[in-house]
Amino acid sequence: MSEQTVRTPNDEQDFWFAKVDAEVVRDKTLSQTAKYIFTVLYTFADKDKRGCWPSNEAVAEAAGVSKSTVIRACKELEARGVIARSDRFKDGGQTSSYTRIVGHNAPCYDGGAPIDTPQ
Repeated sequence: MSEQTVRTPNDEQDFWFAKVDAEVVRDKTLSQTAKYIFTVLYTFADKDKRGCWPSNEAVAEAAGVSKSTVIRACKELEARGVIARSDRFKDGGQTSSYTRIVGHNAPCYDGGAPIDTPQ
Protein backbone atom coordinates (compact mmCIF):
# COMPACT_ATOMS: atom_id res chain seq x y z
CA MET A 1 0.00 0.00 0.00
CA SER A 2 1.37 3.43 -0.84
CA GLU A 3 2.11 6.11 1.73
CA GLN A 4 -0.96 8.17 2.61
CA THR A 5 -0.84 11.92 2.68
CA VAL A 6 -2.82 14.41 4.70
CA ARG A 7 -6.04 15.31 2.98
CA THR A 8 -6.13 18.87 1.73
CA PRO A 9 -9.05 21.21 1.06
CA ASN A 10 -10.59 21.32 -2.35
CA ASP A 11 -12.39 24.22 -4.01
CA GLU A 12 -15.83 22.64 -3.55
CA GLN A 13 -15.80 22.87 0.24
CA ASP A 14 -16.39 26.00 2.26
CA PHE A 15 -14.86 24.56 5.42
CA TRP A 16 -12.24 21.85 5.95
CA PHE A 17 -11.86 20.13 9.30
CA ALA A 18 -10.82 16.92 11.00
CA LYS A 19 -13.26 14.98 13.13
CA VAL A 20 -12.17 14.79 16.76
CA ASP A 21 -13.58 12.38 19.30
CA ALA A 22 -14.92 14.43 22.22
CA GLU A 23 -14.32 11.58 24.68
CA VAL A 24 -10.61 11.61 23.84
CA VAL A 25 -10.38 15.41 23.99
CA ARG A 26 -11.96 15.41 27.46
CA ASP A 27 -9.78 12.55 28.73
CA LYS A 28 -7.80 14.01 31.65
CA THR A 29 -5.39 11.06 31.69
CA LEU A 30 -4.00 11.83 28.21
CA SER A 31 -1.35 14.46 27.64
CA GLN A 32 -2.06 17.44 25.41
CA THR A 33 0.53 16.11 22.97
CA ALA A 34 -1.23 12.73 22.73
CA LYS A 35 -4.56 14.46 22.09
CA TYR A 36 -2.97 16.58 19.36
CA ILE A 37 -1.35 13.56 17.69
CA PHE A 38 -4.70 11.74 17.90
CA THR A 39 -6.26 14.64 16.00
CA VAL A 40 -3.49 14.61 13.39
CA LEU A 41 -3.90 10.85 12.93
CA TYR A 42 -7.57 11.47 12.23
CA THR A 43 -6.61 13.65 9.26
CA PHE A 44 -5.02 10.56 7.68
CA ALA A 45 -7.81 8.12 8.52
CA ASP A 46 -10.39 6.70 6.18
CA LYS A 47 -13.71 8.13 7.33
CA ASP A 48 -15.56 4.80 7.12
CA LYS A 49 -13.02 2.33 8.48
CA ARG A 50 -11.18 4.87 10.67
CA GLY A 51 -7.83 3.39 9.74
CA CYS A 52 -4.64 4.72 8.16
CA TRP A 53 -1.05 3.82 7.23
CA PRO A 54 0.98 7.04 7.76
CA SER A 55 4.61 6.74 8.77
CA ASN A 56 5.74 8.32 12.03
CA GLU A 57 7.71 10.75 9.86
CA ALA A 58 4.56 11.77 7.94
CA VAL A 59 2.62 12.33 11.17
CA ALA A 60 5.54 14.31 12.64
CA GLU A 61 5.73 16.51 9.56
CA ALA A 62 1.97 17.14 9.54
CA ALA A 63 1.99 17.92 13.28
CA GLY A 64 5.15 19.99 13.28
CA VAL A 65 6.79 17.82 15.93
CA SER A 66 9.65 15.32 16.05
CA LYS A 67 9.33 11.65 15.14
CA SER A 68 10.17 10.72 18.75
CA THR A 69 7.26 12.88 19.96
CA VAL A 70 4.91 11.00 17.64
CA ILE A 71 6.23 7.64 18.85
CA ARG A 72 5.76 8.60 22.52
CA ALA A 73 2.26 9.98 21.89
CA CYS A 74 1.19 6.90 19.93
CA LYS A 75 2.44 4.63 22.72
CA GLU A 76 0.36 6.67 25.18
CA LEU A 77 -2.72 6.53 22.93
CA GLU A 78 -2.29 2.81 22.35
CA ALA A 79 -1.84 2.11 26.09
CA ARG A 80 -5.10 3.98 26.77
CA GLY A 81 -6.80 1.99 23.99
CA VAL A 82 -7.94 4.92 21.86
CA ILE A 83 -5.85 3.74 18.91
CA ALA A 84 -4.82 0.23 17.90
CA ARG A 85 -1.65 -0.34 15.88
CA SER A 86 -0.44 -3.39 14.02
CA ASP A 87 2.93 -3.60 12.33
CA ARG A 88 3.73 -5.16 8.96
CA PHE A 89 7.08 -6.80 8.33
CA LYS A 90 8.85 -7.90 5.18
CA ASP A 91 12.28 -9.50 4.86
CA GLY A 92 12.85 -9.21 8.61
CA GLY A 93 12.17 -5.47 8.81
CA GLN A 94 9.12 -3.39 9.64
CA THR A 95 7.57 -1.83 6.54
CA SER A 96 4.62 0.06 8.02
CA SER A 97 2.09 0.33 10.83
CA TYR A 98 -1.65 0.28 10.43
CA THR A 99 -3.39 2.60 12.89
CA ARG A 100 -7.08 2.17 13.67
CA ILE A 101 -8.87 5.00 15.48
CA VAL A 102 -10.84 3.46 18.37
CA GLY A 103 -11.74 6.71 20.16
CA HIS A 104 -14.83 6.66 22.36
CA ASN A 105 -15.29 2.94 21.68
CA ALA A 106 -12.23 2.18 23.81
CA PRO A 107 -13.01 0.03 26.85
CA CYS A 108 -11.48 2.73 29.10
CA TYR A 109 -14.57 4.90 28.58
CA ASP A 110 -17.95 4.20 30.15
CA GLY A 111 -20.25 2.87 27.51
CA GLY A 112 -17.32 2.39 25.14
CA ALA A 113 -17.39 -1.38 25.02
CA PRO A 114 -20.66 -2.93 23.85
CA ILE A 115 -22.59 -4.37 26.76
CA ASP A 116 -25.25 -7.04 26.31
CA THR A 117 -28.39 -5.86 28.05
CA PRO A 118 -31.61 -7.86 28.36
CA GLN A 119 -34.47 -6.55 26.26
